[in-house]
Amino acid sequence: MTHAHPSRSPTPTPHNTTTDRSLLYILLLTVFIIFSPLAFHDYTHWDDWHNIFGNPRMIAPIGETLAHYWTHPYLGLYIPITYSVWAVLAQLAYTRTPDPAGSLLNPWLFHTFNIFIHLLNTFLVYRIIHRCLPASPSITSNTTPPSLDTHTPSHLRYAPPLAAAIWAIHPMQVETVAWICGSKDLLCWLGVLVASLLYLRHLDAHARQSQSPGNTNAHPTQTLATKPFNSLLKFWISPRYLAVALVMILAVFSKPTAMILPAVLGIFDHFFRRPDPIALPSTSSRLRALRSSFIHALLRVTPLLLITIATMVVTKRVQPAYSVYQPAPPERLLVASDAITHYAIKYVAPFNLGFDYGRHPEFVLRESSRTPFTPIIPIALLAVSLWQWQRRPFVSGAIALAVVGVSPILGLVPFSFQLYSTVGDHYVYFSLLGPALLLAILLARSSASLFKPLAVSSLLIIAFWAVLSLRQTTVWKSNESLNRHMIAVNPNSFGAYNNLGMAYSDRQDFVSAERMFSEVIRLRPDVVLGYTNRALARLKPTTLNLEGAAEDLRKAIQLNQQADLPRRDYLVWEILYARVLSDLNQNQAAEAIAQELAAEFPTEAGVIELNIVLRDRRLTQP
Repeated sequence: MTHAHPSRSPTPTPHNTTTDRSLLYILLLTVFIIFSPLAFHDYTHWDDWHNIFGNPRMIAPIGETLAHYWTHPYLGLYIPITYSVWAVLAQLAYTRTPDPAGSLLNPWLFHTFNIFIHLLNTFLVYRIIHRCLPASPSITSNTTPPSLDTHTPSHLRYAPPLAAAIWAIHPMQVETVAWICGSKDLLCWLGVLVASLLYLRHLDAHARQSQSPGNTNAHPTQTLATKPFNSLLKFWISPRYLAVALVMILAVFSKPTAMILPAVLGIFDHFFRRPDPIALPSTSSRLRALRSSFIHALLRVTPLLLITIATMVVTKRVQPAYSVYQPAPPERLLVASDAITHYAIKYVAPFNLGFDYGRHPEFVLRESSRTPFTPIIPIALLAVSLWQWQRRPFVSGAIALAVVGVSPILGLVPFSFQLYSTVGDHYVYFSLLGPALLLAILLARSSASLFKPLAVSSLLIIAFWAVLSLRQTTVWKSNESLNRHMIAVNPNSFGAYNNLGMAYSDRQDFVSAERMFSEVIRLRPDVVLGYTNRALARLKPTTLNLEGAAEDLRKAIQLNQQADLPRRDYLVWEILYARVLSDLNQNQAAEAIAQELAAEFPTEAGVIELNIVLRDRRLTQP
């Protein structure tokens, strides 16, 4: 029979004393103070316009809006929970007076909602860390080094708030909270954190129910070894497990990235809740224990894998990576290695943070000087994980959590944002739990002489990161401030130039807007949005250039055709192109386009209107 290790005991540490509650309140108040300036910031054009303040469905009757988003994907995503939340917030944020950009929705409510969800997630991280800490200083392993063995109740008390602060206050978290469209990430990870806490509680309850009177250290793994089917069935049909599955579905409906939940739960199960194989007498028995723990953890999360598979199928169908360079499979390993290396560097040195780092696959594989060296950090992390798998599994578990959290967006499978960059700060929101958990367990298991310097160092890091985070919040004050910062971080950010052009358009400065859109085309002549936006700017009275607008629209249509997009996706640009050609008196070309569109889209309102306009012009010409 194995012996429970203190760092993986199924009994959580108590956290209901006055001191513990005070530490939690201090944690939440600190996080609120750092992120509260975001409540007074404006929208940005990084998806906020398409999804919220420029989306006419957000100000439509709420029943109609909800019905649409629960039955249709939008912009390549099926995330009805997120759109439902935005629709409700939009009803509350509605104003009668439009802002300079024409929006009727006050951004304050959306920003405040993000801050609230981040506070809630911070609380959940705090509770999860409690569940993963040693339960009692009186139970120790004879083979554990003394420096990791003499933990005290004070260690257990201070470790969770310190580690949760390390997670919540890191400057890379600012992007997810500051970006209004980051709500989808916040809601997704809220579901993952709630499900993780429920699952840890379920494991503990199942362990207690499985204990026999003469075996107080029994673990679900041991019960599975003797009565595998009965134990698994009992584990799966529990109301707690069904609640985990329900929360997972809600999280997936917030953002498909929640499909990683079974892997997350398996990591918690295997690395933070398994019996300690070190106490076994021989190497072969230790390996058997490790293999048994891994298999049983996999079996326990197997039903949830069905939700993951369904999510992958739906996501693949509704979210094709149009216009994204798709490298060969071996090259994708380099792209993924570059992403892991980038995140590791930014975690340790969170300076010059930006929304668009420009590390798209073509740049990584063809232009980046660090690409040959990017496998070093991933290989080192893998080596440390394998080395510590048996002796200090919490180290391996922390590394696994950090990597699994970003696994869907490492570039192994192409995704839309890779048009700009494979990496982004909002992608690591959950992954930062890995380093935080590692710190918490090191603090909890440290000796009295080591605890104080570790705790003081943690406080200094938290204070330093708080200053950087406060500074980073100012970057997100407005669309213009964010995109000017982006150009300073990444001078080749065509997305930043495009959004600056949109900001100038909002101010009716179409001369400056045309200049910004020309920069987009210079940087990425293969991207459609530079041409379409410059065409719109060139059709304004102050910048009227019909020939230039027609050429931009022709190029945009050509790029869409080369990308093999459905014609309906760029129908609006074909209609506009035909109207511009008519204005240039190229009536034969305009009517040819109109007739072709009428044959393919006979009931489309824009196509019908185009044909009517061209007919009226033909009839009025001499």
